[in-house]
Amino acid sequence: QFNPRLGNWNPPTTSIPIGATYEVTGVSSSLKHEDNINPRSNILDTTIKAFTLFDNAAPVVGTTWLEFVDTDLEKAEFGRMWMPPLYEGRLSVFPLDVGADAVEWVERYLALASDVRPRCDIAISRLNLARRRLLAGDKAIDGGICLEALLCDDSNSEITYRLSLRAALLLSKDVEARREISKAVKAFYKLRSNIVHGWHSSSSDLEKNNACA
Repeated sequence: QFNPRLGNWNPPTTSIPIGATYEVTGVSSSLKHEDNINPRSNILDTTIKAFTLFDNAAPVVGTTWLEFVDTDLEKAEFGRMWMPPLYEGRLSVFPLDVGADAVEWVERYLALASDVRPRCDIAISRLNLARRRLLAGDKAIDGGICLEALLCDDSNSEITYRLSLRAALLLSKDVEARREISKAVKAFYKLRSNIVHGWHSSSSDLEKNNACA
């Protein structure tokens, strides 16, 4: 956890990162700010987002930078430059314990072949967003895109069947477990389709939809 500058209008809950790191990108100053609109590297963004693979995490990356290493000088500085994170949904403000298991998931992601990673990038982004959605239908829409990115090919036919079959085959070797997985994926994708096609859900479906999502 880090504390924003004294007098900062942001409430503390918007300034609690799941992951934090320091990057040194240079020490010289320039008036050509357009040359460096985003001061953080792509590898930092993708590494932090990869923690989505572990323990229901949904990290969001923002940017803040200092002009002084000395904390007293930093507090004395007029103003502070920072860029808020751009995200949809709610923030996950609970802490994530980054242990060996979490690091192993991130290292698996970073070791992916270049022709595989784009599909996984889409899936991770949508899973991250789905976990921060409030409504079950919104979770299902983002989760559906996540599944399609991972398990579908260019064909648009029989998507539900192919998703449920491939997920079951990948996730278990037990026949009964595969049946349960297939059933769960079909229900989840049905919820997604109902929302996309404008089908109305009654209030009695709320608990069932939440459990499905």
